Amino acid sequence: EVTQAGNLTRFADVFSFGMMMYEVLTRTLICYTRTGRDGQAFTRYLVEGKRPAIPVTRVEPRAARLIQRCWLDDPLERPTMA
Repeated sequence: EVTQAGNLTRFADVFSFGMMMYEVLTRTLICYTRTGRDGQAFTRYLVEGKRPAIPVTRVEPRAARLIQRCWLDDPLERPTMA
């Protein structure tokens, strides 16, 4: 996700899109609910491979699958924005 020069790639944008989809569809700000407003703690949470649970009662299955694909650990396995 980060090049040797330290630049973020398009794969990071896909991951972020998944996070925004989650927040819009669940009406939940992930960073606040997971870490008590601590951005560094939230970053550690994600780096550890943790992801928020997607409530099946609030998110349609197709949207949930897309969010999960955007969050895949291997950036090359994530969908493109196209």
